[in-house]
Amino acid sequence: MVDSKVNETWGMVIERQRRLLDINVREVIRYRDLIWLFVKRDFTTVYK
Repeated sequence: MVDSKVNETWGMVIERQRRLLDINVREVIRYRDLIWLFVKRDFTTVYK
């Protein structure tokens, strides 16, 4: 028995807009203090 959905054509294809490691440098610079606090918190938590 052949599934009838196999021959359907798709009306919409969903693709990602960015690459996996696409970093917005402006956002990194804008939130550098927050990023630094997170890194510092994680570092002190691991080595305390």
